[in-house]
Amino acid sequence: MKKYRYDDLTWPEIKDAVAQDVVVLIPVGTIEDHGPHLPLNTDNVIVEAVCFETARRSGGTVLSLPVVPVGLDEHHMDFPGTVSVDMELLLAYVAQFAISIARHGFKHIMIVNGHGSNASVCELAARK
Repeated sequence: MKKYRYDDLTWPEIKDAVAQDVVVLIPVGTIEDHGPHLPLNTDNVIVEAVCFETARRSGGTVLSLPVVPVGLDEHHMDFPGTVSVDMELLLAYVAQFAISIARHGFKHIMIVNGHGSNASVCELAARK
């Protein structure tokens, strides 16, 4: 079975993946409340699992990075345990994350949003 996690590859394998025009997924989630019955990492678990499974099933045409675990979540800060970062910080971080992947030669990079409030930030990061 081919490797599907970006971070499991060696740098020569990354070089080969670039040559094969592989797609790279960047899942973006958050840490927040989901009612009293679900853990704070629910969004992270879901988006990362979807991306890893997509990459696993691709037969080597897709790689996925681990989840960017903290998102824009100011509206949930009244719930203990929620973690939020500033919109500009998240935008800069996700954009630089994608740009660093592009600098190695990847042409197809998809930012995969796993939390509603991250949508506009992820879109702007992709445009950068």
